[in-house]
Amino acid sequence: MALQLNDWIDFVKVQAKTVFTGNRLNEIHYRFLTQLISPYKDYEVEITNLDSFSWYGDDIIKEFPEEYHSHNFQANCVAVCKLEFKSRIDGNKTVIEHEFKLTCDGWISMTGNSINFNFMDEQSFLLRKYDEQIKQNITKSGIPTLWEDRLKFRGKNGVSIFTEVVNKRVTTLNIPINAFERFDDLARCSSDIRYIIGEMVTFRPYTTHYLEDKMNWNGKVIYRHFPSFYDKQYWLKAGLLFQLFYNYWDKIGDIIALYFAPQLPQKQVFFGKVIDTIPNQILNTTYDPTILAANAKVFLDNIFTSPHFQWLKNFKDNDFLKLNDKRIKIVHYNNIESEYFQEYVKHNTNEAELSRLQKEKEGLVDLFINEYNNCLKGFEEMLSLIDQLP
Repeated sequence: MALQLNDWIDFVKVQAKTVFTGNRLNEIHYRFLTQLISPYKDYEVEITNLDSFSWYGDDIIKEFPEEYHSHNFQANCVAVCKLEFKSRIDGNKTVIEHEFKLTCDGWISMTGNSINFNFMDEQSFLLRKYDEQIKQNITKSGIPTLWEDRLKFRGKNGVSIFTEVVNKRVTTLNIPINAFERFDDLARCSSDIRYIIGEMVTFRPYTTHYLEDKMNWNGKVIYRHFPSFYDKQYWLKAGLLFQLFYNYWDKIGDIIALYFAPQLPQKQVFFGKVIDTIPNQILNTTYDPTILAANAKVFLDNIFTSPHFQWLKNFKDNDFLKLNDKRIKIVHYNNIESEYFQEYVKHNTNEAELSRLQKEKEGLVDLFINEYNNCLKGFEEMLSLIDQLP
Protein backbone atom coordinates (compact mmCIF):
# COMPACT_ATOMS: atom_id res chain seq x y z
CA MET A 1 0.00 0.00 0.00
CA ALA A 2 1.34 3.44 -0.97
CA LEU A 3 2.44 5.71 1.86
CA GLN A 4 0.27 8.73 2.56
CA LEU A 5 1.70 12.21 3.02
CA ASN A 6 1.54 12.03 6.83
CA ASP A 7 3.46 8.74 6.72
CA TRP A 8 6.16 10.38 4.61
CA ILE A 9 6.41 13.32 7.00
CA ASP A 10 6.72 10.97 9.99
CA PHE A 11 9.45 9.07 8.14
CA VAL A 12 11.40 12.29 7.44
CA LYS A 13 11.12 13.28 11.10
CA VAL A 14 12.54 9.94 12.20
CA GLN A 15 15.48 10.41 9.84
CA ALA A 16 15.99 13.99 10.97
CA LYS A 17 16.16 12.95 14.62
CA THR A 18 19.13 10.68 13.81
CA VAL A 19 21.27 13.81 13.43
CA PHE A 20 21.20 13.89 17.22
CA THR A 21 20.64 10.23 18.15
CA GLY A 22 23.30 9.17 15.64
CA ASN A 23 25.88 11.79 16.67
CA ARG A 24 26.04 13.38 13.19
CA LEU A 25 26.98 16.95 14.15
CA ASN A 26 30.49 16.49 12.69
CA GLU A 27 29.04 16.16 9.19
CA ILE A 28 29.93 19.20 7.09
CA HIS A 29 26.36 20.37 6.45
CA TYR A 30 25.57 20.40 10.19
CA ARG A 31 28.70 22.25 11.33
CA PHE A 32 26.84 25.56 11.41
CA LEU A 33 24.86 24.22 14.40
CA THR A 34 27.94 24.17 16.63
CA GLN A 35 30.35 26.73 15.17
CA LEU A 36 29.04 29.62 17.26
CA ILE A 37 29.08 27.71 20.54
CA SER A 38 32.37 25.85 20.13
CA PRO A 39 35.24 27.12 22.31
CA TYR A 40 37.69 25.96 19.64
CA LYS A 41 38.24 27.06 16.05
CA ASP A 42 39.25 23.59 14.82
CA TYR A 43 37.31 20.91 16.64
CA GLU A 44 35.39 17.67 16.76
CA VAL A 45 32.12 17.40 18.64
CA GLU A 46 30.31 14.47 20.24
CA ILE A 47 26.87 14.33 21.82
CA THR A 48 27.60 12.67 25.16
CA ASN A 49 24.00 12.78 26.30
CA LEU A 50 20.75 13.62 24.53
CA ASP A 51 18.56 14.81 27.39
CA SER A 52 15.47 15.39 25.28
CA PHE A 53 14.23 15.74 21.73
CA SER A 54 10.70 16.78 20.78
CA TRP A 55 8.64 18.24 17.97
CA TYR A 56 6.33 21.13 18.73
CA GLY A 57 3.82 23.38 16.98
CA ASP A 58 1.98 22.77 13.73
CA ASP A 59 3.77 21.64 10.59
CA ILE A 60 3.70 23.96 7.59
CA ILE A 61 3.03 21.99 4.40
CA LYS A 62 3.30 23.22 0.81
CA GLU A 63 2.35 21.26 -2.28
CA PHE A 64 4.18 21.45 -5.62
CA PRO A 65 2.20 19.15 -7.93
CA GLU A 66 4.24 19.92 -11.04
CA GLU A 67 7.68 19.59 -9.45
CA TYR A 68 9.82 16.52 -8.74
CA HIS A 69 9.50 17.19 -5.02
CA SER A 70 5.73 17.13 -4.60
CA HIS A 71 5.66 18.47 -1.03
CA ASN A 72 7.69 20.63 1.32
CA PHE A 73 7.08 20.77 5.04
CA GLN A 74 8.62 22.67 7.92
CA ALA A 75 8.45 21.37 11.47
CA ASN A 76 9.89 22.86 14.66
CA CYS A 77 11.89 20.82 17.12
CA VAL A 78 13.96 21.31 20.26
CA ALA A 79 16.92 19.17 21.31
CA VAL A 80 18.67 19.49 24.67
CA CYS A 81 22.02 17.74 24.89
CA LYS A 82 25.49 17.73 26.36
CA LEU A 83 28.22 18.33 23.80
CA GLU A 84 31.88 17.44 24.20
CA PHE A 85 34.13 19.63 22.08
CA LYS A 86 37.65 18.41 21.40
CA SER A 87 40.33 20.69 19.96
CA ARG A 88 42.12 19.21 16.97
CA ILE A 89 45.12 21.40 17.79
CA ASP A 90 45.97 20.52 21.39
CA GLY A 91 43.41 17.84 22.29
CA ASN A 92 41.73 19.91 25.01
CA LYS A 93 38.11 19.04 25.75
CA THR A 94 35.16 21.11 26.94
CA VAL A 95 31.63 19.93 27.75
CA ILE A 96 28.77 22.32 27.07
CA GLU A 97 25.06 21.80 27.64
CA HIS A 98 23.04 23.38 24.86
CA GLU A 99 19.45 23.70 23.71
CA PHE A 100 18.93 23.61 19.95
CA LYS A 101 15.73 25.23 18.67
CA LEU A 102 15.52 24.28 15.02
CA THR A 103 13.24 24.07 12.03
CA CYS A 104 13.37 20.90 9.93
CA ASP A 105 12.93 21.72 6.26
CA GLY A 106 11.80 18.52 4.54
CA TRP A 107 11.22 17.72 0.86
CA ILE A 108 9.22 14.72 -0.28
CA SER A 109 8.76 13.14 -3.71
CA MET A 110 5.81 10.78 -3.34
CA THR A 111 6.13 9.60 -6.93
CA GLY A 112 9.91 9.26 -6.84
CA ASN A 113 9.90 7.69 -3.38
CA SER A 114 12.61 10.02 -2.14
CA ILE A 115 13.13 12.47 0.69
CA ASN A 116 15.55 15.21 1.61
CA PHE A 117 15.81 17.43 4.67
CA ASN A 118 17.99 19.93 6.44
CA PHE A 119 17.89 21.86 9.68
CA MET A 120 17.65 25.61 10.02
CA ASP A 121 18.49 27.54 13.15
CA GLU A 122 16.87 30.92 13.81
CA GLN A 123 19.39 32.81 11.69
CA SER A 124 19.30 30.51 8.68
CA PHE A 125 15.50 30.42 8.92
CA LEU A 126 15.37 34.22 8.71
CA LEU A 127 17.82 34.19 5.80
CA ARG A 128 15.64 31.65 4.00
CA LYS A 129 12.59 33.84 4.52
CA TYR A 130 14.54 36.83 3.26
CA ASP A 131 15.56 34.94 0.14
CA GLU A 132 11.98 33.77 -0.48
CA GLN A 133 10.70 37.34 -0.17
CA ILE A 134 13.32 38.66 -2.61
CA LYS A 135 12.47 35.98 -5.16
CA GLN A 136 8.76 36.60 -4.75
CA ASN A 137 9.17 40.33 -5.33
CA ILE A 138 11.45 39.97 -8.34
CA THR A 139 9.05 37.43 -9.88
CA LYS A 140 6.29 40.05 -9.64
CA SER A 141 8.45 42.42 -11.69
CA GLY A 142 8.27 39.93 -14.56
CA ILE A 143 11.94 39.87 -15.55
CA PRO A 144 13.35 36.36 -16.23
CA THR A 145 16.89 35.06 -16.01
CA LEU A 146 18.89 33.88 -19.00
CA TRP A 147 18.58 30.36 -17.60
CA GLU A 148 14.79 30.26 -17.61
CA ASP A 149 12.99 28.22 -20.25
CA ARG A 150 10.20 30.82 -20.44
CA LEU A 151 12.72 33.27 -21.92
CA LYS A 152 12.88 32.35 -25.60
CA PHE A 153 15.12 33.47 -28.44
CA ARG A 154 13.88 32.20 -31.79
CA GLY A 155 11.83 29.64 -29.88
CA LYS A 156 14.82 28.33 -27.89
CA ASN A 157 16.04 29.00 -24.39
CA GLY A 158 19.17 31.04 -23.73
CA VAL A 159 21.74 28.29 -23.37
CA SER A 160 20.43 26.42 -26.45
CA ILE A 161 20.53 29.37 -28.83
CA PHE A 162 23.87 30.59 -27.48
CA THR A 163 25.47 27.17 -27.90
CA GLU A 164 24.01 26.77 -31.38
CA VAL A 165 25.24 30.14 -32.69
CA VAL A 166 28.63 30.03 -30.98
CA ASN A 167 29.54 26.44 -31.77
CA LYS A 168 28.75 26.92 -35.45
CA ARG A 169 31.44 29.61 -35.65
CA VAL A 170 33.89 27.60 -33.56
CA THR A 171 33.92 25.14 -36.44
CA THR A 172 33.79 27.46 -39.45
CA LEU A 173 36.01 30.28 -38.18
CA ASN A 174 38.07 28.42 -35.58
CA ILE A 175 36.99 30.81 -32.81
CA PRO A 176 38.56 29.84 -29.44
CA ILE A 177 35.52 29.82 -27.16
CA ASN A 178 33.91 27.37 -24.76
CA ALA A 179 30.20 28.01 -25.31
CA PHE A 180 28.89 26.65 -22.02
CA GLU A 181 31.51 28.38 -19.87
CA ARG A 182 30.84 31.73 -21.55
CA PHE A 183 27.09 31.38 -21.22
CA ASP A 184 27.32 30.20 -17.63
CA ASP A 185 29.44 33.22 -16.68
CA LEU A 186 27.12 35.65 -18.45
CA ALA A 187 23.97 34.05 -17.02
CA ARG A 188 25.32 34.11 -13.47
CA CYS A 189 26.11 37.80 -13.82
CA SER A 190 22.59 38.52 -15.09
CA SER A 191 21.12 36.46 -12.23
CA ASP A 192 23.09 38.52 -9.72
CA ILE A 193 21.74 41.72 -11.28
CA ARG A 194 18.18 40.39 -11.18
CA TYR A 195 18.45 39.30 -7.55
CA ILE A 196 19.83 42.63 -6.37
CA ILE A 197 17.04 44.43 -8.22
CA GLY A 198 14.70 42.20 -6.19
CA GLU A 199 16.40 43.38 -3.00
CA MET A 200 15.91 47.01 -4.02
CA VAL A 201 12.25 46.34 -4.83
CA THR A 202 11.90 44.86 -1.34
CA PHE A 203 13.61 47.70 0.53
CA ARG A 204 12.16 50.62 -1.46
CA PRO A 205 8.78 50.94 0.35
CA TYR A 206 10.56 51.19 3.72
CA THR A 207 13.19 53.79 2.85
CA THR A 208 13.02 57.24 4.41
CA HIS A 209 11.22 59.96 2.45
CA TYR A 210 13.08 63.26 2.17
CA LEU A 211 9.90 65.23 2.93
CA GLU A 212 8.52 63.17 5.80
CA ASP A 213 10.14 65.06 8.71
CA LYS A 214 9.25 68.74 8.35
CA MET A 215 10.09 71.19 11.14
CA ASN A 216 10.18 74.92 11.76
CA TRP A 217 13.57 76.16 12.89
CA ASN A 218 13.55 79.83 13.93
CA GLY A 219 10.90 80.62 11.34
CA LYS A 220 12.61 78.59 8.61
CA VAL A 221 11.23 75.30 7.26
CA ILE A 222 13.77 72.48 7.30
CA TYR A 223 13.27 68.89 6.22
CA ARG A 224 15.21 66.56 8.48
CA HIS A 225 16.46 63.27 7.11
CA PHE A 226 17.66 60.32 9.16
CA PRO A 227 18.60 57.41 6.87
CA SER A 228 17.50 54.00 8.14
CA PHE A 229 18.76 50.45 7.76
CA TYR A 230 16.49 50.17 4.73
CA ASP A 231 18.08 53.23 3.12
CA LYS A 232 21.54 51.82 3.75
CA GLN A 233 20.68 48.56 2.05
CA TYR A 234 18.89 50.31 -0.81
CA TRP A 235 21.92 52.49 -1.61
CA LEU A 236 24.35 49.60 -1.18
CA LYS A 237 22.47 47.54 -3.78
CA ALA A 238 22.19 50.51 -6.15
CA GLY A 239 25.95 51.08 -6.08
CA LEU A 240 26.61 47.41 -6.74
CA LEU A 241 24.21 47.34 -9.67
CA PHE A 242 25.99 50.09 -11.58
CA GLN A 243 29.15 48.00 -11.31
CA LEU A 244 27.44 44.73 -12.20
CA PHE A 245 25.82 46.22 -15.31
CA TYR A 246 29.28 47.30 -16.45
CA ASN A 247 30.57 43.81 -15.72
CA TYR A 248 27.78 42.23 -17.77
CA TRP A 249 28.44 44.42 -20.81
CA ASP A 250 32.16 43.84 -20.44
CA LYS A 251 31.45 40.11 -20.86
CA ILE A 252 29.30 40.85 -23.92
CA GLY A 253 32.23 42.84 -25.31
CA ASP A 254 34.60 39.92 -24.67
CA ILE A 255 32.42 37.62 -26.77
CA ILE A 256 31.86 40.10 -29.62
CA ALA A 257 35.61 40.82 -29.78
CA LEU A 258 36.38 37.16 -30.52
CA TYR A 259 34.36 37.40 -33.73
CA PHE A 260 34.70 41.01 -34.87
CA ALA A 261 37.88 42.39 -33.29
CA PRO A 262 40.19 39.42 -32.56
CA GLN A 263 43.32 41.52 -33.14
CA LEU A 264 42.37 44.01 -30.41
CA PRO A 265 44.90 43.82 -27.53
CA GLN A 266 43.46 42.08 -24.49
CA LYS A 267 43.88 45.16 -22.30
CA GLN A 268 41.62 47.11 -24.65
CA VAL A 269 38.85 44.53 -24.81
CA PHE A 270 35.89 46.16 -23.10
CA PHE A 271 32.42 46.78 -24.46
CA GLY A 272 32.73 50.41 -25.58
CA LYS A 273 36.12 49.94 -27.23
CA VAL A 274 35.02 46.73 -28.97
CA ILE A 275 31.92 48.32 -30.52
CA ASP A 276 33.97 51.30 -31.74
CA THR A 277 36.62 48.97 -33.18
CA ILE A 278 34.34 46.74 -35.28
CA PRO A 279 35.08 47.38 -38.96
CA ASN A 280 32.42 47.69 -41.65
CA GLN A 281 33.85 44.65 -43.41
CA ILE A 282 35.06 41.36 -41.97
CA LEU A 283 37.67 39.51 -44.04
CA ASN A 284 39.31 36.16 -43.57
CA THR A 285 42.45 38.14 -42.69
CA THR A 286 40.57 39.27 -39.57
CA TYR A 287 41.12 35.81 -38.12
CA ASP A 288 44.41 34.98 -39.81
CA PRO A 289 46.69 38.01 -40.40
CA THR A 290 49.19 35.78 -42.21
CA ILE A 291 46.87 35.55 -45.25
CA LEU A 292 48.12 37.69 -48.12
CA ALA A 293 45.98 40.66 -49.14
CA ALA A 294 45.62 39.11 -52.60
CA ASN A 295 43.88 36.14 -51.01
CA ALA A 296 41.57 38.20 -48.84
CA LYS A 297 38.00 36.98 -48.76
CA VAL A 298 34.99 38.93 -47.53
CA PHE A 299 33.14 37.12 -44.76
CA LEU A 300 30.67 39.87 -43.90
CA ASP A 301 30.14 43.26 -45.54
CA ASN A 302 28.26 46.44 -44.58
CA ILE A 303 28.22 45.64 -40.87
CA PHE A 304 27.33 49.23 -40.02
CA THR A 305 23.95 48.82 -41.74
CA SER A 306 23.10 45.71 -39.74
CA PRO A 307 20.17 46.45 -37.36
CA HIS A 308 21.88 44.28 -34.74
CA PHE A 309 25.08 46.30 -34.89
CA GLN A 310 23.08 49.53 -34.90
CA TRP A 311 21.21 48.51 -31.74
CA LEU A 312 24.47 47.72 -29.95
CA LYS A 313 26.10 50.93 -31.17
CA ASN A 314 23.11 53.04 -30.12
CA PHE A 315 23.04 51.39 -26.71
CA LYS A 316 26.77 51.97 -26.28
CA ASP A 317 26.47 55.66 -27.16
CA ASN A 318 23.50 56.28 -24.85
CA ASP A 319 22.43 54.02 -21.98
CA PHE A 320 25.80 52.36 -21.54
CA LEU A 321 27.59 55.70 -21.54
CA LYS A 322 25.33 56.98 -18.75
CA LEU A 323 25.69 53.77 -16.74
CA ASN A 324 29.45 53.85 -17.05
CA ASP A 325 29.70 57.53 -16.11
CA LYS A 326 27.75 56.74 -12.95
CA ARG A 327 29.92 53.70 -12.24
CA ILE A 328 33.10 55.73 -12.60
CA LYS A 329 31.83 58.32 -10.11
CA ILE A 330 30.85 55.61 -7.61
CA VAL A 331 34.09 53.65 -7.90
CA HIS A 332 36.56 56.53 -8.09
CA TYR A 333 34.83 59.43 -6.32
CA ASN A 334 31.69 59.41 -4.15
CA ASN A 335 29.55 56.35 -3.55
CA ILE A 336 25.91 56.81 -4.47
CA GLU A 337 24.70 57.09 -0.88
CA SER A 338 27.11 59.95 -0.22
CA GLU A 339 26.09 61.67 -3.44
CA TYR A 340 22.40 61.68 -2.58
CA PHE A 341 23.01 62.70 1.04
CA GLN A 342 25.08 65.66 -0.09
CA GLU A 343 22.29 66.64 -2.46
CA TYR A 344 19.85 66.47 0.44
CA VAL A 345 22.08 68.70 2.59
CA LYS A 346 22.24 71.31 -0.19
CA HIS A 347 18.47 71.40 -0.57
CA ASN A 348 17.11 70.56 2.90
CA THR A 349 14.93 73.70 2.87
CA ASN A 350 13.75 73.36 -0.72
CA GLU A 351 10.61 71.23 -1.04
CA ALA A 352 10.65 71.17 -4.83
CA GLU A 353 14.26 69.99 -5.02
CA LEU A 354 13.75 67.35 -2.35
CA SER A 355 10.64 66.13 -4.14
CA ARG A 356 12.71 65.78 -7.32
CA LEU A 357 15.45 63.97 -5.39
CA GLN A 358 12.90 61.58 -3.84
CA LYS A 359 11.39 60.79 -7.24
CA GLU A 360 14.87 60.12 -8.61
CA LYS A 361 15.73 57.89 -5.66
CA GLU A 362 12.58 55.80 -5.99
CA GLY A 363 13.00 55.69 -9.77
CA LEU A 364 16.31 53.85 -9.55
CA VAL A 365 14.45 50.52 -9.37
CA ASP A 366 12.60 51.24 -12.61
CA LEU A 367 15.85 52.39 -14.21
CA PHE A 368 17.55 49.13 -13.26
CA ILE A 369 14.64 46.98 -14.46
CA ASN A 370 14.79 48.78 -17.80
CA GLU A 371 18.56 48.28 -17.99
CA TYR A 372 18.16 44.61 -17.13
CA ASN A 373 15.76 44.25 -20.06
CA ASN A 374 18.45 45.91 -22.18
CA CYS A 375 20.84 43.20 -20.99
CA LEU A 376 18.49 40.53 -22.32
CA LYS A 377 17.97 42.46 -25.56
CA GLY A 378 21.72 42.94 -25.93
CA PHE A 379 22.26 39.19 -25.51
CA GLU A 380 19.90 38.59 -28.42
CA GLU A 381 21.40 41.32 -30.61
CA MET A 382 24.92 40.01 -29.96
CA LEU A 383 23.93 36.51 -31.10
CA SER A 384 22.06 37.85 -34.13
CA LEU A 385 25.13 39.85 -35.16
CA ILE A 386 27.41 36.84 -34.77
CA ASP A 387 24.90 34.71 -36.68
CA GLN A 388 25.39 36.90 -39.76
CA LEU A 389 28.89 35.48 -40.12
CA PRO A 390 29.28 32.42 -42.36
